[in-house]
Amino acid sequence: MSSYGPLADWYDSLTEDVDYEGLYAYLMAIFRRNGIQPDTVLDMACGTGSLSILFAENGSRCYGMDLSVDMLTRGAMKVQDMDPAPMFLHGDMADFTLPEQVDVLVCMLDSFNYMATPEQGLRAISCFARALRPGGMLVFDVRPPEQLRAFDGQMFMDETEDVVCIWRTEFDEKENQCFYGMDIFVREGKLWRREQEEHVEYAYSLPWLQEQLQAAGFTDVHFYGERTFLPPQPDEERVFITARKEEHT
Repeated sequence: MSSYGPLADWYDSLTEDVDYEGLYAYLMAIFRRNGIQPDTVLDMACGTGSLSILFAENGSRCYGMDLSVDMLTRGAMKVQDMDPAPMFLHGDMADFTLPEQVDVLVCMLDSFNYMATPEQGLRAISCFARALRPGGMLVFDVRPPEQLRAFDGQMFMDETEDVVCIWRTEFDEKENQCFYGMDIFVREGKLWRREQEEHVEYAYSLPWLQEQLQAAGFTDVHFYGERTFLPPQPDEERVFITARKEEHT
């Protein structure tokens, strides 16, 4: 079973509670604090492009990249009347190239956790470093291990009038991974069609991330609570990480 295949058609309606404008405002506050002008942006794991669209609307030349062709297709439909529009690219976070180095790279909504092994995570960090110009800024978030472990044995449901999405979660201590089994029920007249997806997230520790970012040539690595400039608390749903690519690399 794939991730973000059947879900793509319903992703935006099921995630209407995601405050993309608030997220964009927080990212811009980070850039201002660090003296960064986001003229060129890579929105990694952009999904259907909601954040990419905000960057483009506010004057950035934005690339939106995702592994899911279905999600990118939905994104392309949303921007067909935009000018300039984000440029959507199909690519793997752990193995990608860009037409140019960018000022900032963002990777939001715990997308980095989808690097399901440390080896994938290392390759992604290396790609991030290559994609940024010297002095450029990386901002991403992760679900910390405590949060993913708390999901073990839980069930969640999102629904609209025409679709119901049920998530069942298990945490594997040996593999350090959280598994999400997803059942999607789509209304078709008086009947419901069932689709299934499987998602896997790796529980990255913050010390490991700091060590690997620094080894890849990043400096000024900072960890913040969700959309704050304060140290993360033990019960944070997501932790935000900022880092600068060294000027001389």
